[in-house]
Amino acid sequence: LKIDGTELTQIISDTELDCISPAASPDGRHIAYVKQKPGKSESTRDVFVFALESGLSQQLTTNISRDDMPQWSETGDALFFRSTRGVSWNIWKVSTKFLEE
Repeated sequence: LKIDGTELTQIISDTELDCISPAASPDGRHIAYVKQKPGKSESTRDVFVFALESGLSQQLTTNISRDDMPQWSETGDALFFRSTRGVSWNIWKVSTKFLEE
């Protein structure tokens, strides 16, 4: 995207779910993001990781809870996210080593 708003490029889309909360990995090769039902703030949310090179997404969380706000570790070897699993909101961490395969 240029500063004047031209050359805008859509990177991730889904015809049935909203794609929100993008977070680029430190190396710029991946984008973590959240999918949720449109207009349903209380619905199940899951974290996905999109590989810019291949254009493929991988679902990172599959719990029936609300998982959101993905943030990469400084080195990119882990992803932190907020989740309601366990009843109340807590912070969780998952390794991203699988992305290197």
